[in-house]
Amino acid sequence: MEPTVTSVTLLVNPESFNGALMAPKGTDVLLPIQCRAARAALRITVDELAALAQVSRMTIMRFETEKTSPIAATAWQIRKALEDAGAEFPDLETVRFPRSDKAPAADAEDGGEPE
Repeated sequence: MEPTVTSVTLLVNPESFNGALMAPKGTDVLLPIQCRAARAALRITVDELAALAQVSRMTIMRFETEKTSPIAATAWQIRKALEDAGAEFPDLETVRFPRSDKAPAADAEDGGEPE
């Protein structure tokens, strides 16, 4: 049985964000490292997140690899998709997963049971 991830603390340089470390729920604030960490912990593929967020696969890939920054509306869609899948972003240094019984999106869609 795999361990369940309930919280991930990210190593972020606060000076990079001019002191703005709060990321209230429902905002468009999302860092690439938060996206990668949440997606990995939720076991969601790039294609699955793109479908959930209704954006292209390339949008997710360019954002996660820090090639581009999405516009606010796109960042909000990505963040909302990850939140709907069970991730929380209380600040720019943390990704939490309070609903550990929540199945990853792929399992919910195909009717399978969580692993």
